[in-house]
Amino acid sequence: MTSALGDIELAKRLISFDTTSRESNLPLISWVADYLDGAGATVELVHSEDGQKANLVARVGPECNQGQGLTLSGHVDTVPADEDDWVSPAFELTQRDQSLFGRGSCDMKGFCAVAINRLKSASQVSLESPLCLVLTYDEEVGSLGAKQLVAHLEQPLPRATIVGEPTSLRVVRMHKGHLKIRIEVTGVPAHSGSPQLGRNAVEEAARIIAALQELSLQIQQEQLETSRYFERVPHAVLTVVGIRGGNAMNVVPDHCEIDLSVRLLPGQDQAIMLKRIDACIASAGQHGAITATEENPTLLTSDQSPIYAACCELVGQTETLGVSYASDGGFLASLGLEAVLFGPGDIGVAHKSNEFVPMAELHDCGHYLERLTATFCGGGP
Repeated sequence: MTSALGDIELAKRLISFDTTSRESNLPLISWVADYLDGAGATVELVHSEDGQKANLVARVGPECNQGQGLTLSGHVDTVPADEDDWVSPAFELTQRDQSLFGRGSCDMKGFCAVAINRLKSASQVSLESPLCLVLTYDEEVGSLGAKQLVAHLEQPLPRATIVGEPTSLRVVRMHKGHLKIRIEVTGVPAHSGSPQLGRNAVEEAARIIAALQELSLQIQQEQLETSRYFERVPHAVLTVVGIRGGNAMNVVPDHCEIDLSVRLLPGQDQAIMLKRIDACIASAGQHGAITATEENPTLLTSDQSPIYAACCELVGQTETLGVSYASDGGFLASLGLEAVLFGPGDIGVAHKSNEFVPMAELHDCGHYLERLTATFCGGGP
């Protein structure tokens, strides 16, 4: 068992592990499991299909009964740190100007460190309801770990859930989803000197893209009840993000792929959007096989949810906030959990070089989690 560390020292240890999504997270997960060993926590690992990564679920207190207690959730993967303008090493936590710099400090190993320590300290208290910790893999590439977790979790989690995404300690109860779509266009090959003998898949894809641009403009004019909470972009977003086709200068291409990124508002139906895209392709006189390659569900937690009310009361928040990025919260909500995003750091500095989290926010986050643990789990902080 590893001795208890302060929140900053623990964040430093977590950041020292390179857990970019292209790498295994098992060294970090094993270290955290050892850190919690002997603290009375029950630790469960849910592995990826290839066995190279794992989610960690740790529990202290009594068994989950009718959803009582509190769940703290964070992802331990990060985006790469390949930029060449880092002032200090990306995987070494560095303090400057009352902030902590390093890849993942903001998104979101700072929160993970605080949450891990709250679980470790709560194990020394006689809780009335359980406190659970969820650490996931591959959130940055589509919440793949959370998707695997909800499909294979053996024991239920407490309903009240905090997902520690960087919100500058504002409370967020809704976010957009992210639907990734691939359209495959099939043509007929021919020599480029006699193109009339073939059917050019790239040219057909271009006509599809033009039609999709029209659909995108239509979507931008459509408003839902939740639109008012997404002030900057109060509508769904459809964006062509990739096109691949052709393999030789002297061959009419017989295959082309179009990749779409669709950001749905809470309350929008994925199936209906797929039908609209299919109809859009048909309206252009074209044919394309549509596949939804990945989906991050939307999140919409009730404003009457106890965890939302408790977090808002802690920070004195009265306005409802929505964010345009997705999180693990959408998948966790499919388990019946009531999730809010609430964590230290500004999403505006995430995914950039010299990412940082203010030390004051990290400290306040620890205080808030202690208060919430007392409220939802009993036994005092």
